[in-house]
Amino acid sequence: MVNIDQIPVEVRWRLATQAVNDLPFVYGMVYRNVVGEMYSRELDEASRQIWMEAGKEQAAVARAFALPVKNALQVAQAFSTVCVLYMGPEMDNGEVRQGEGDSAVITLERCPMYTRSLKWGMDPKKIITDCRAYCVAGVQALNPDYEMKFEKSLCAGDAGCKMRVEKKR
Repeated sequence: MVNIDQIPVEVRWRLATQAVNDLPFVYGMVYRNVVGEMYSRELDEASRQIWMEAGKEQAAVARAFALPVKNALQVAQAFSTVCVLYMGPEMDNGEVRQGEGDSAVITLERCPMYTRSLKWGMDPKKIITDCRAYCVAGVQALNPDYEMKFEKSLCAGDAGCKMRVEKKR
């Protein structure tokens, strides 16, 4: 019999995060099959709320690992790091770079939310609201003086995602 310690940590992490990343899609699919489209708006709102709460948890993880979040670049780096922790090695850590002034740009070429939407036969455009809810809540939780702006999205048909973290106006 194989003991859990005999399975490489990287493989365990990948398998665990794949399973967790599948759950929101499976739940949504099953609920929609049970209640039909009659409660579609309510299910969409519930899903958005769940992703917002997940985003808010970024702050706890950042504090636990003493990730700095005092300026836009630090917030973007912490956000990107925690996203990979949550979503696993399938998440493209992308590029995080300094933007103009107190802003930072995050670019990604792959994302498990996009991959899962395709795997489960969903239109990727249907998960943009969930993704944005997660991102906005995550940045807000990391440092309430900053916000996330979206410029490109895999789910909208772009070649990748491009987001900007900047000081609130």
